[in-house]
Amino acid sequence: MARTNNSQFSEIFREEAIRGERAHWYLHWFLFSSVLILSSIVYFVQDIVVGKYGIALSLVNLLYNLALTPLIKKKKSMIWNGYVMVTINVVSLTIYNFLDGYFVSPLAPVTTAAVMLYPVIIFLSSLRMDKKLIIWATLLSIICMDGLYLYFYRSFDPEFASKIVSADPLGQVYRTVYLALSGVLMYQVPRGMLRVLKTQERLAKESLAHKINSQKDALTGVYNRLYFDQYLDNSIEMAIKYNYKIALFFIDLDGFKELNDTYGHDAGDFILKAVASDLSSVIRDSDIVARIGGDEFVIVMSPFGSEGKEGIYGRRLFETICQNRRFNDQDLSISASIGLAIYPDDANNAELLIKYSDEAMYAAKKSKKL
Repeated sequence: MARTNNSQFSEIFREEAIRGERAHWYLHWFLFSSVLILSSIVYFVQDIVVGKYGIALSLVNLLYNLALTPLIKKKKSMIWNGYVMVTINVVSLTIYNFLDGYFVSPLAPVTTAAVMLYPVIIFLSSLRMDKKLIIWATLLSIICMDGLYLYFYRSFDPEFASKIVSADPLGQVYRTVYLALSGVLMYQVPRGMLRVLKTQERLAKESLAHKINSQKDALTGVYNRLYFDQYLDNSIEMAIKYNYKIALFFIDLDGFKELNDTYGHDAGDFILKAVASDLSSVIRDSDIVARIGGDEFVIVMSPFGSEGKEGIYGRRLFETICQNRRFNDQDLSISASIGLAIYPDDANNAELLIKYSDEAMYAAKKSKKL
C-alpha cells in the first residue's frame, strides 16, 4: 500500500490498494491465459520448442494466481504479494525471452513482441498504489531486458544485425529509456491520487469554512439570524418527531444605545462580544446562542424538559449579562430584558414562537419602566 505522511488518507489508499490487488489478480489471469494459448500455438502448431517453455512458465504464473484466490476473496491487502507477483512475472518473461534467443534466434531479445510485456508488468504494479513496487518493477524490468541484450549481443550475426535498427546498441538505449519512462508515468498514479485527495481536502475545508462563516455573526462569533431561523425550524421538526419541548429566550440589552453614545462604538462592540461569549459559556452543548439584531440575542434550548425552572434559567442568563466588565480602565455594565416562549405550550410553529418570545421580552422591558 502506498506510504504517505498524510495519515488521514491512509485508509483511502488501503482501500485502493485492495481494489488494485484484485484488479491485478484478474488481469494476471487474462495475461498469462493469453500467454498459455499463444505458447501452445507456438509449440503445437508452429512446432517451435520454446513454446513448451512458454507453456510451463505461464502455468507457473497461473498456479500462483490460483493459490492467491482465497486471500483475494477475503479482500486482504498483502504488500509482499505485489513484489512476489511482479518478480515472477518479470523473471518468467525474461526466461522465456532467453530460451527464445537460445533455441530460435539470438535476436529474439530485440525482435520478439514479448519484450513489450515489460511495460505491461509495470502498469500492473501501479494498480496497487505502491510507489516502491513501481520502482522495483521498473528497475527489475530494465536489468533483465538489458541483461538479455548484453548476453546475446556477442552472438548477433553482424551482417544480419546491421540491417535491423533495433539490434543496434542505440536501439537498446531507446528501449531502456522507454521502460524508464513507463515507470515514471506509472509512478505518477499514486502521486496523482494523493494530489487529488489533498485538493479535495482543501476544497472541503474551504467550503466548510465558508459555510461556517455564513452561519456566524461577524462581530460576536455566535450564530446569525439566517442560521437561527433554519435551526429553529429543524428543532421544531425534531420536537414533533420525538415529542419534546423547546424553549426560546429572546434577549434585548437595555441601555445599549446610551452606552454606545457615552463610551463609543468600541465599547459597544466590546459589550456585544463579551455578552455573546458569556452566554455561550452558560448554555448546554445542545443549545445555541444567536445574534439576530443590533443588541438582540436569542437562545434556543432544545430539548427543554425542565418545567417549572424557566425562571431559574432566565435569572441565570440575566445575571450573566449584567455582570461588570472592564474596558479601557472603565467598568461597564449593561442590563437586559428577557422574554420566553415554549413550544408547543405557547406556539406551535417557529414564526409564532419568535413573536411570542419577542412580546414577552417587550413586556419585561415595559414592566421595568413602570
